[in-house]
Amino acid sequence: MRHITGRSRASMMSTLRAAMLGTVCVVCGLLAGYQAFKGGQKNKVFRLKISASASSQPDDLQIVTAHARQQYRYLQPSNTSAISMHTVVPTGCDRWQDFQMAGLYWSFLRSGQPGEITRICGCETEELLHRSVFWLMPTWVTHAVTSAGDDRYPIYNKPWVLAQWFKMVKPTEEYFLVLDSDMVIHRPFLPEQFGIAPGWAAAQNIWYLQDLNAVIIDKLFPDLLTHRFDDWLAEPGPMRRADEVAEFYFVHRADAPDVFRRYWEYAYPIREFMAGTSKEAIQRRENTTGEDWVSETHAYPLAAASSGVRHRGSNSSIYHVSHDIYDADPNAVHFCWTVEVEAHGYKWFKHWFEHFNFAACPPWPEFHNKHRRGLFPHPPRPSLLTSQGSALVKDLLNIEVVAVLNQAFCHLHHYKFCPRTDELMQQCGMADQIMVELEQRWEEVRQSFGGDLQCVDAQDECSCTEDAWSCRRTCGLCQPHRRRTDPS
Repeated sequence: MRHITGRSRASMMSTLRAAMLGTVCVVCGLLAGYQAFKGGQKNKVFRLKISASASSQPDDLQIVTAHARQQYRYLQPSNTSAISMHTVVPTGCDRWQDFQMAGLYWSFLRSGQPGEITRICGCETEELLHRSVFWLMPTWVTHAVTSAGDDRYPIYNKPWVLAQWFKMVKPTEEYFLVLDSDMVIHRPFLPEQFGIAPGWAAAQNIWYLQDLNAVIIDKLFPDLLTHRFDDWLAEPGPMRRADEVAEFYFVHRADAPDVFRRYWEYAYPIREFMAGTSKEAIQRRENTTGEDWVSETHAYPLAAASSGVRHRGSNSSIYHVSHDIYDADPNAVHFCWTVEVEAHGYKWFKHWFEHFNFAACPPWPEFHNKHRRGLFPHPPRPSLLTSQGSALVKDLLNIEVVAVLNQAFCHLHHYKFCPRTDELMQQCGMADQIMVELEQRWEEVRQSFGGDLQCVDAQDECSCTEDAWSCRRTCGLCQPHRRRTDPS
């Protein structure tokens, strides 16, 4: 990022003003006035009516939702229907986030996650042309902000769309869960289990935010946060001024609008500090780790702390694919790395499919290669896995990512909009079969662990003297999952 000159700042402010003037809103899957975008009228400002009524959903969306929840209702907790919460997923408007969002939406339905879900998109006007995928899931759209001055940083879009959504929609649910699109929900996020309340949020403890308390707060906001916390409720432990957390944000409605407004406001100065190329910027950050790609991520915990919100940090709510397993029952699987089932030689990585079009009907002539449309190469069938213990759990969680994505494409699009050719029925039938086998293997795993999946050995050969943490179950270090309580 170059030094932000007066002209660059003027350019940035012009960009933001244009974004606010050109806001386009879509709620509950209803792309109101969609026809206005056809014909290439990209230079006009569109002011579309916001509709928050569930009855405004297209009939197809209501049918898909009902079908998914009926088909998988045995997975839903029986006591969560009255929970007032909303899952929101900030995204861009490109194809690879289309396919990611389809998978997350399908996992939301089949997991029994309570409440509503909305994809909130930051889109360039031309990206909205012919975006028929918006009809497949509840979607809200605003103008994108992906740069400031000369600095192109697409992740500006995440805090921007969140701030805009809370400001314009003014949602009324009691709890808000923010997830990334490259996740699938494995087990519901429930506010009671995380202790969500006014002033108390939840998120994942994260190792790459060490610059926040060590450098950024003193350098950029020395007078903003003066109180230090003397507890281990979140990383980095005692003497922190802000909780170093990320991955998911679970926030009460009393705090959410202010927190996400500040999230957007702090994103730019932190980005300028962490990525600037001026001599002054380099000198200011001489003690940082240089992880400028997560500049925006530092802004959320700072926003929460300055709003008086603390976190009960989690170490096991999110599983990262290809990593070791310590807890076999995460709330979500994050496929930011390569999905891999080693014994079967299977690998899948989201960046291989940045132009993938899931809304393409057969024929799929390149299906057996790294194809670019329709379905991904099927993961190994769970019934054929011979791995055991934590290795089996790891295989199942990695398989679940691609299995959920493929089943989402079939049920949200292919079965509904494509001719039911032999190829479609065969390939989507395989996608459904893999999910059936996946649930069967999970049931076997639950029985083998006596129903307790929240503590497993990460290694097959354990030594309680050399690496007890990787062998918590064998070494008797498992503790019941209890919600962290307020410090005494």
